[in-house]
Amino acid sequence: MNFPKNKGITFIELLVSLSVLAITASFAVSSFSSYIKDRRIDETSDHIRDSLKLARSNAVMGDGGRLIPDATNGWGQWEVQDQGNNIVYRSQPASRTKVAVNRGTVDANGELSWANIPILNPEEIQFSALGALRIKSAAVVSPLAGVVFDVCSEGDDRPGKQIFVSQLGWINTKTCDCTSEVCN
Repeated sequence: MNFPKNKGITFIELLVSLSVLAITASFAVSSFSSYIKDRRIDETSDHIRDSLKLARSNAVMGDGGRLIPDATNGWGQWEVQDQGNNIVYRSQPASRTKVAVNRGTVDANGELSWANIPILNPEEIQFSALGALRIKSAAVVSPLAGVVFDVCSEGDDRPGKQIFVSQLGWINTKTCDCTSEVCN
């Protein structure tokens, strides 16, 4: 009588398969953590940009519009208020991202350049009824100066985002290098 042979896998084949799976998973986890850090930066910069647009549109509609940093978290959390100091929108705290606000100007080629006073630290960012930028701060802002929000990952040299608000209220976003002095 002929008995059929067992058709299974050996212990060595199982170990080889599991080690290949573990190596593949380790590459996926590192790529996934980079992806998560990039999404955090994108999410925070999108929220800042949308909050600025909301404040500007409220100002143009006559309801007043201003962006105010949180008293404890600074620009890591902010709110949009109307002219009656009513909160129109309040952000969630920026998750593992660093937000800095600087002063910037646009040169003749349309490139962002930095003014002599790099840190502006505005108490609030307001928009006029025409949508122009008004900054409540101790610093003096020249007619062509604007505000730059730098959004970078905490403790990481990943590329970040810059949101530039021109004196006329135009909002532009671009990628920046978080290893430079500007983003840190």
